[in-house]
Amino acid sequence: MISTGTDTGMRLAHAGRFDEALPYLEQAHYLSPTDLGLLHALANVLQRVGRFHQAIARYAAAAAKSPDNPEVLCGWARAWLVAGDPTQAREKLSLALDIDPAVANPGAMLDMIATELKDTDAACELLAQLVASHPTNAQLQLHHACLLRDADRLGDARIAYARYASLRPDDPMAHVELARLAINSGDRTGALESLQTALDIDPDNGYTLWEQSQIAGNRLDAATLEHVRALTAAETDPEKLIALNDLFARNHDAAGEYDLAARHLIIVKALQRGIGASRDPYLPIQREHEADLMIQFVTRTWMESMRGRGNPDPSPIFVVGMPRSGTTLLQQMLSSHPEIVGIGEQTFAESSFRRALRNSGNLPIEEMPASVLREAADWHWAMIKDRVGRLGLRDDAARIIDKLPDNFVHLGWLSVAFPNATLIHCLRDPRDVAISCWRAQFSRINWTLELDHIAHRIEQHRRIMRHWRAALGTRLVELRYETLVADPEAQLRRLLAAIKLDWHPDVLAHANRKGYVRTASQYQVDAAVTARSIGHWRHYEEVLRPILPRLEAIVAQDAREATADLRLP
Repeated sequence: MISTGTDTGMRLAHAGRFDEALPYLEQAHYLSPTDLGLLHALANVLQRVGRFHQAIARYAAAAAKSPDNPEVLCGWARAWLVAGDPTQAREKLSLALDIDPAVANPGAMLDMIATELKDTDAACELLAQLVASHPTNAQLQLHHACLLRDADRLGDARIAYARYASLRPDDPMAHVELARLAINSGDRTGALESLQTALDIDPDNGYTLWEQSQIAGNRLDAATLEHVRALTAAETDPEKLIALNDLFARNHDAAGEYDLAARHLIIVKALQRGIGASRDPYLPIQREHEADLMIQFVTRTWMESMRGRGNPDPSPIFVVGMPRSGTTLLQQMLSSHPEIVGIGEQTFAESSFRRALRNSGNLPIEEMPASVLREAADWHWAMIKDRVGRLGLRDDAARIIDKLPDNFVHLGWLSVAFPNATLIHCLRDPRDVAISCWRAQFSRINWTLELDHIAHRIEQHRRIMRHWRAALGTRLVELRYETLVADPEAQLRRLLAAIKLDWHPDVLAHANRKGYVRTASQYQVDAAVTARSIGHWRHYEEVLRPILPRLEAIVAQDAREATADLRLP
C-alpha cells in the first residue's frame, strides 16, 4: 500500500501535478516517516505548492530524531532557502559540512541546492560564507569558483579556481576552468597555456583534450586520435566518456565522416540521459503552460495599457531565439561596433518579470501598478549595468546587448519594461537548429537530451513567437541566420539602422576581436563566417528521422508566415 501511494505521488509530481501528488506523498510519509527519499519528495512538493513552513517542519522533526544526518540537514537548509531565510540555511549547511565534508562533492546535496538557486549572487554569498568557515574543503571551494564564474565575477572566479588548485594540486580541472575563462574573453594563448598546465598534471584527462581540440578546430592528429581511442577503451566514468566520445564525434564531423560522428553522438546522448535522468527533467506540459500564460495575459491590449511606464533608456538590445540560431554570432558582430558592448546571456528578464508580479501582490496583471513596473525595470537596468562593470567592459557604450535565447518567452514583458529598447529575434531552419542542439554539449539545457523534446521546444518557440509578432508589430526586428551568413553587410546595416546607430565596418571584422562569450558557440564565433553549418542537418538526416515530419511542418509554416527578410535564401 505504501509503495502504491508513493509511486502514484511520485508520478504525479514528476508530471508537474503537485496538488494532486501531495495527499499521496503525505499518506506515504505518515506510514514511513524514516524514508529520506520520500521526505525529500514530500518537502519538494510542499514547497512547490507554497507551503514552505510545513516543509521546514517536516525536516525539523526528522532532524530531531536524527540530528547527525547530513542529508536531513541539507534538505532542511534547502527548505529554509526556498522560504527566504539564507541565515538558517547557512547554519544547517555548515553543520552538515562539519559532519560530512563530502556533502560538497559533485552530485551531493550542496551541489543540487546550489544548482537550484536562481539568484547566483545570493548563491555566491552563501558559498563565500561557507568557504570562510570551511577553508580546507576543496570541493566547497570549487563550487564557489563555479558560482562566481556563472555570476560573471570573472576576476573572483580566477582567484577561487587558483585556490582550489592549491588545495588539489593533482587535479587538472582548475586549469581547464581557467582555460575556459580565458577563451570566454577571446584569449586563446592564455587558454592554451592553462590547458598545457593541465596536461602536464594529467596527460590522459579527457576534458583537457576536448578543450584543446575545440581550440584547434576539432581535428586530431593521428597520435592524439590513437591516444583518445586507448583512453576511451579503458574509461568507465560516464562524464569522462561523454567528453571522449564527443571529441571523436567532432573530429569525424570535421573530417566529413558523418556516420561515425553520429555513432559517437548517440553514445554521448545515452550517457547524458543516464546521468541527467533525475536532474530537472524537461516537462512538456510546463512549457506549454508557460506559453499559454504569456499568450493569455501578456496581450497587445495589456502592452498598450502599460506604454510609457517602463525604463525609457534606449541602450538595451535584447537578442533572442532558439539556441544555435545565430544569437552568439550576432552579438559578436554587433559588439564589434565601437558603440556597442555585449554582456552575454543573462536571466534578468525572467527575474524582473517575476519581481513585478510578486510586488503586485495578488492583483491581476492588467492591474499592475505603474510604480511596480518601473521599479522592476529599473532593477533590471541596474543589473545590466552591473554586468558591464563585472566583465570589465566600457561603461560609456551607447548600446548593451543581452543575448539570452530563452528571453523569447519574455519579449512582451521586455517591450513594456524597456519601451525604447531594440528587440531582435534570430530565426534559423529548425532542422539545423535541431541537429545543432542535439550535437552541442549544453550544461543545463535538459530538452536537448531527447529528439522529441527538441521538436517540442522548437514548436513552442514558434507558437509563442507567432503571438509576439502579432502583439509587437514593428517593435520586433527579425533576422534570418542564413541571410546573415549569405550577406552579412546588408543585414548588419539593416540592424544598425533599427538600433539607431551609424554603420561601422568593424562589425564585419568580428573574427579579429576579443570579447566576452560564454556559450556553446564560444569556439566558433571568432572564426570567419562560412556557410558550412547551413543545411548541415542533411548529414544527420537518419538521426533526425523520428522528428523530421514535425520539423518539416515548421519549415512549411515558417515559409507561409515569412516576410521578405525571413525567407530562406
